[in-house]
Amino acid sequence: MELNTRLYYAEVIRRALTGLGFSEVYTSSFRENDIAHIKNALASDKSYLRSRLQDNLLEVRAKNIPFRDLLGLKAVQVFEIGTVFGVHEEAFHVGLTVQTGTEYKAKVDDPLLAAAVTVLQTALGMTITPVHTAPGYVEFSLEALLPDLPVPSAYEAAQKSAAILYKPFSTYPSVSRDIAMWVGEGTALETVEITLRVAAGPLLVRLTHLDTFSKEGRTSLAFRLVFQSSDRTLVEEEIVENMNTIYTQVEKVGWEVR
Repeated sequence: MELNTRLYYAEVIRRALTGLGFSEVYTSSFRENDIAHIKNALASDKSYLRSRLQDNLLEVRAKNIPFRDLLGLKAVQVFEIGTVFGVHEEAFHVGLTVQTGTEYKAKVDDPLLAAAVTVLQTALGMTITPVHTAPGYVEFSLEALLPDLPVPSAYEAAQKSAAILYKPFSTYPSVSRDIAMWVGEGTALETVEITLRVAAGPLLVRLTHLDTFSKEGRTSLAFRLVFQSSDRTLVEEEIVENMNTIYTQVEKVGWEVR
C-alpha cells in the first residue's frame, strides 16, 4: 500500500501540537486581498486565495483572547495545517500562534512558541525554517520539508478517542472575578475549591486556581471565578450577590479574604 507522505507527517505534527495543549483550527482559503485572484469570486470579500496562513490565524487568536477565562486557558494556542496559493502554484503550510494575555508579551509568549517549535523539530527529526513570522507566530512549509523526510512504511495505529458528551455552549457573555484568601497551612486545595463552588451556585461555570504561596504559617490561595447564564445576560447586581455569598462562606470556615 502506498502511503500519503504529506498526510502522514501532517498527523505527526498534529499529535505533537495537541500534546502541548494546542487546538487545531480550519480557516477559509478565501481572502479579500492577496496574490492569487479568483475570476468568478463568490463575494467581493472572497476574491483571492490565501498565500499564507498567518492572517487567518492571527485573527483567530485575537477573537479567542477574550474567552481565555471562560475556557480556563492560561494561553490561546492554535495551529492550522493547510494549503496556501500562489499565482501558479500551491503548497502545504503549517502555522502556529500563542498569546497569554490581552496584549502580546514577548517574555512570556516567545518561550511558549519556541518550545512548540522545538517539539516539532524533534518529532520531525529536522530543523524547521520559518517562511512567515510575526510576534507569537511561526509558519513553515511542510511541502519544502517532505523531500528530506524519511518515507514512512506504515501508518501509526489510530488512537481511540475518549467518549465525549456534547453540551451546547451559552451565547451570553461571561463575567470574571478573582478572589484570594488566607487559609490554614495544610488546607487541601480541593477543600477550598469545593467550598467556593458550593457558595458560588449554579451560575459558576469555571473555577481556576491561579496562585499559592505560604507566609508565617498561613497559605494564600487565589482563584478566578467565571459566571455565565445559559438564558440571559448577567447583571452586576447578580455578580455582587454571588461574591458576597462567597465572602460570607469563606469567613464562616475561618479563612480570611485578602
